[in-house]
Amino acid sequence: MAAAIETAGGELEFWEALAAPAGVRVVAEADPEMADLMASYPGPLLVVAAACPDGLFGPSRPPRGWAPPGLPESRGRRLVELLAEGYSVFCPAASPAAGTQPHTAPHGLSPREREVLDLVSAGWSNPEIARFLDISVHTVKYHLARLFERLEAANRAELVRRAAELGLLRL
Repeated sequence: MAAAIETAGGELEFWEALAAPAGVRVVAEADPEMADLMASYPGPLLVVAAACPDGLFGPSRPPRGWAPPGLPESRGRRLVELLAEGYSVFCPAASPAAGTQPHTAPHGLSPREREVLDLVSAGWSNPEIARFLDISVHTVKYHLARLFERLEAANRAELVRRAAELGLLRL
């Protein structure tokens, strides 16, 4: 299996093989049926696209997910598992390949802290973050404490607001 998942060049078959046993339907942005499936498919649906399409998520929709191309295989598996369990999943953009990203991001955030920040901004709980990143809930709490300290925030809402003000998130 490929180390990273890409929609080009036949890699969609990888997503389909990963998702089919879990009962999750996969559609790529190049698929002409994408809009129809987003509107009418009654079960868990995963859209693999460079940007999250409008209208994917909504209060009356069944579980929906979005993932960008280039998502590591382990994250893809977790995303499919969460969809199969009934969660809607908005996956942050994939991190650059190991060895290509700097040790710290703007404002002194580590790459892992950036991942946690992205997931917090998407409304994920500590257990959901822990499961998706394959770390303990205690480790998530540690990263959150560091984020609160570094961004001078007292709670999650303030953390997200502060991160957006600093240009660390797109809201």
